[in-house]
Amino acid sequence: MALPDGTGVDLVRWIRRYDLKQHRGTVVVAVTQWGAEYPCEAARAAGFDGYFTKPPATDDLVVGLAALLR
Repeated sequence: MALPDGTGVDLVRWIRRYDLKQHRGTVVVAVTQWGAEYPCEAARAAGFDGYFTKPPATDDLVVGLAALLR
């Protein structure tokens, strides 16, 4: 959730505001090493559609992204 110029939460909030103006439905997924420090429920509440802890298992990532993109 840490980025050089802010946080992932800041970024997803910006994306959601942009999406509302543009009537888009951008899928935003967090891939983070902060599994215990930033639980999945908090990521979803912040606006993320999906959440994976680094390193995600390939099968989990493929299945999770496929479900989100349906």
